[in-house]
Amino acid sequence: MWIIKINKGFSVIELIIVVAFLGLIGASAVFFLRNQFLGTLESDSQIIKARLQEAQIRAISGLEGKQWGIHFDNNATPPFYALFPGASYSTASSTYFLSNLVEFQTPGTGVTKDIIFNKLSGVTAATDSVIIRLKNNTSQIKTITVSAQGKISVE
Repeated sequence: MWIIKINKGFSVIELIIVVAFLGLIGASAVFFLRNQFLGTLESDSQIIKARLQEAQIRAISGLEGKQWGIHFDNNATPPFYALFPGASYSTASSTYFLSNLVEFQTPGTGVTKDIIFNKLSGVTAATDSVIIRLKNNTSQIKTITVSAQGKISVE
């Protein structure tokens, strides 16, 4: 006579292994997404720094015989920043947008700001900064600062 024993369900060890495996996958996903968001914030801050440097180089070289600046517009939908020639913003030479995960903190909502570099010297009238942050975690910020001497940094 043949006896067939059928197990119904899972053993405790099997359940513990599955739960541990799912925990590892979940922790990895959280770590990956956190790094993805922070990487986007870092990337956007470095791109803004590069655009400010581009405006400064154009001003130092005297391109078009004008000052050059970046106009930050948190009044538009969607918010943007633009490279422009001249002492004040009227038309953009190039327009750029933040990634979908990032927003301006400074300038605040409904506000615009211009950072303008003087022709030939590349300095600004005063130290100024722009702050960007993650939309889903507003405590994560990057500050892009331009000193009155024209030094551009990201913190």
